[in-house]
Amino acid sequence: MKKTNFRLFMVIIGILLSINTMAYDFVVDGICYNIVSIQDLTCEIAEPSAEYKNNYSGNFRIPSSVKYNGKTLTVVSIGEGAFTNDDLISVYIPNTVVSIGYNAFWCNNLQEITIPKSVKRISYQVIRCPVKVNITSLESWFEIEYPLTSAPSFLFQKGGDLCLNGKIITDLVIPNTIKEIKGRAFSGCTSLTSVSFEKGTSIEEIGEDAFSSCKNIKRVEIPKSVIYLKGSAFAGIPALEEVILEDGETNLLYDSDDYYHKNISPFAGDENIKTIHLGRKASSVQSDDYHRLFGKGTYLGSYVYLNVENLSIGDVFDNVIIADGKNPPRGENQIRYYGIEAKNLKSLTLGKNIENVTVYNTDVENAIYLTTKTPPTLDGYGYFSNATYINSTLYVPQGSSYLYKSTEGWKNFWNIVEYNATAIDEIKTENTITEVGIISLDGRSVEKYQKGINIIKYSDGTSKKVFVK
Repeated sequence: MKKTNFRLFMVIIGILLSINTMAYDFVVDGICYNIVSIQDLTCEIAEPSAEYKNNYSGNFRIPSSVKYNGKTLTVVSIGEGAFTNDDLISVYIPNTVVSIGYNAFWCNNLQEITIPKSVKRISYQVIRCPVKVNITSLESWFEIEYPLTSAPSFLFQKGGDLCLNGKIITDLVIPNTIKEIKGRAFSGCTSLTSVSFEKGTSIEEIGEDAFSSCKNIKRVEIPKSVIYLKGSAFAGIPALEEVILEDGETNLLYDSDDYYHKNISPFAGDENIKTIHLGRKASSVQSDDYHRLFGKGTYLGSYVYLNVENLSIGDVFDNVIIADGKNPPRGENQIRYYGIEAKNLKSLTLGKNIENVTVYNTDVENAIYLTTKTPPTLDGYGYFSNATYINSTLYVPQGSSYLYKSTEGWKNFWNIVEYNATAIDEIKTENTITEVGIISLDGRSVEKYQKGINIIKYSDGTSKKVFVK
């Protein structure tokens, strides 16, 4: 019996010793480390045992190197589960660190972390609580790789602010040197309110979950240089109100072909978008269904512009269908307002190359803007609603009102007004002509320019549509 107890005791001791050995390789100044490469003399911060856990607290500065047994080792990584002490307040990471592991900062009260431009890989579910992440280089942030998993949130697991040299970033402007925004790059960041791109950008790809769950973003611009807009890129953003797809000839490919994001809309769950400008044709990687760009919910569905109020169609399109849930015929250059009633539209703008408009008893509350002098063919069931015909204003190019007043469908409008339907461009006026008013796309008089499309009225009686970034 005594021999059995002794053997059991030795087995337990052996297990405990093996666990302790597996947890870390050595200790310096009460901090645990694992060897990364014996040849390169590199190491990582390791998860501590209970006796050292209290040392991982307060305002912690990770050393760039440590000395052990006569050797100097460079700290190149933060290991899995390294920091779990709830007394940890802030962490400074040296510019020798290149990777941050899973659950690296899995504690509840961390307030701030400084990430150097040396970091090139970050795992998922790194930080447990809302935190301020300070970086020293925006360009280097776009070089960081994240693993492809079903978990969208990484650094900002519970939200938090992204800071550049101590200043919180709200209006993110992507430098024109960036070619790709990698998947999960900003996922969960709550300080961002808008995303735009520097003039001259050549950005080609916006990755999966790049901005997902950035719940305070209100406005997004997608440049014409973007070729791929991956699944969930801007998903789960309840504050998103305006999306601008810059005018361009190149087809925009959206959706993804990877396991985790296949058949998921880039704007999945963003049901509060009020203003959309579609300046490009778009098609799914999975199919040619244009209506899926703004899919509702997780999977791409037939709900497209659920609550949109201001819809603008660019010059690249020659055919537009506005439907109430029925299945309209498909066509190569069609955009569908499809699967829902169009009862929320306040303004609709159609590009100068539109030749055919198919509508199904559709409501447009305030204004419809046509930019072609030749009235497009109007087709469908009931055309626009009677309420639209008697209450909404149809704006047509100067010198074309007589054509619209004599064309089937368009002639039903009680109020047809001519305006200077120039291209959406910067304002150019002569010194003798002054600006006398600004009208928003939904027909309201406003005191200053709004982001997006504005109607500017001048002292000579003309007006002009302008686009404000």
